[in-house]
Amino acid sequence: MCTISKQQWSCKVIDCGGKSNYRSLWQQFIQPNETAAITFVIDSLDKQRLGIAIQELQQLIRHVQDHVSSNWYQSLKKSYQADTKPLFPILVLCNKQNEQQSISLEHLKVLCNVQYNPQHIELQVMGCNAKSGVGVEDAWEWLRQRCRVSKSFVK
Repeated sequence: MCTISKQQWSCKVIDCGGKSNYRSLWQQFIQPNETAAITFVIDSLDKQRLGIAIQELQQLIRHVQDHVSSNWYQSLKKSYQADTKPLFPILVLCNKQNEQQSISLEHLKVLCNVQYNPQHIELQVMGCNAKSGVGVEDAWEWLRQRCRVSKSFVK
């Protein structure tokens, strides 16, 4: 776990890893009233494991949906400004979009949104290149804006 600070805003980040033996641990890190957002990273070059990544993303969305539709959502709803509809932010970062062989962002957006219809969740799919930093600022700003809406999650 580490804390990232930028533009007078900070957040705690936990990198859970994507290997199969780590995936079962993901749900332990999604805690009501403690988890403000989720960032899910897809390797845009890894066509072999793309199907697994999409399945895991959808399972993660279902898990969050189960929590958000229960007591978590009620406490989340109380912490939001009165005129704001509470949505739990899930950001999907499609890394390595700069590579010629990468799967296009448009195709990944379609795949990520297949069977996606949960209430109370805002899913955003963005391209990036972690090495060069392209798209990282936009992702950070998207998360910052969503997490600022909730008074209880921002310290």
